[in-house]
Amino acid sequence: MARLDETGIIELFVKTLGHPKSPFSRIGDDVPYFPSSGDLTVLKSDMLVAKTDVPKQMKLWQASRKSVIMCASDMLVKGATPLCFMLSLGIPRTYKTGDIRDLAKGVKMARDELGIEFVGGDTNECDDLVIDCTMLGSAKSIVTRAGAHVGDAVYVSGEFGLTPSGLKILQKGFEASAEFKERALQSVLMPKVKTNFASIIRDYATASIDSSDGLALSLHQIVESSNVEIELEELPFAKGVKEFAKANNTNADTLVLYGGEEYEMVFCVNRENTAKVERACKELGHRAIRIGVVKKGSGVFLNGSKVERKGWIHFKSHI
Repeated sequence: MARLDETGIIELFVKTLGHPKSPFSRIGDDVPYFPSSGDLTVLKSDMLVAKTDVPKQMKLWQASRKSVIMCASDMLVKGATPLCFMLSLGIPRTYKTGDIRDLAKGVKMARDELGIEFVGGDTNECDDLVIDCTMLGSAKSIVTRAGAHVGDAVYVSGEFGLTPSGLKILQKGFEASAEFKERALQSVLMPKVKTNFASIIRDYATASIDSSDGLALSLHQIVESSNVEIELEELPFAKGVKEFAKANNTNADTLVLYGGEEYEMVFCVNRENTAKVERACKELGHRAIRIGVVKKGSGVFLNGSKVERKGWIHFKSHI
């Protein structure tokens, strides 16, 4: 198939996704626009680079979908409501029309899953696939990393360790049962965000952060911003992670704490609201998993031992 130029790429995206619904502007001008209210206008930009963020087994449509999902995760965990997004695409010269169509397909999937609008962007030639997603949303207020107080309970919105296990299977050939392998690979290739969980963050969280760079690093960023200590009471192991780790002679705690890419929410809640949070999560069909408590001091601890400050940080080594 023929290789598309910039105009053809834009036209293909418009053909695949259509124009935004009113009151958003149509795609094709220099900037998108829409009516604003008295709420906070929230912006988020997140970049996906194939070399560092895309396993070789991931298809192009899965990569473009992920670029939007990971941007939305950061916005939702602040209690904000995503409204629309733009994409800047760095596309290798070798990509054909079918490749561009696959990229558009993944963007459409993410748009439909999130229920928001795609309003345009930019394209350029690049040696590697680069997708920079800029998302705009609104919020009455923002839950920062700096609001944790002594006595708060520490929660996560889901279990950990499955995605790092999937990456070990893909990249290092680790062995797993068919059932566990399927779940682990799906968590890598098709990451999910809990869109309705933002209401829990808005109503109850004192501090929050997205876990995509790893649970340990997320916890450290909360304690550093809030000038507190977090004592972990338990780790939120995904089903089968301990058995997978044992079978492959690796450490299950390491997979849970330092792997990253889970796109779960890590948040603190005033002790008076813990029952309300757990009940509200159940009503939404989710779990709020309590993993620890905020204390006076500094650092993150598990069973009296310090949890290292590490996770996914670009230009550093990882697990």
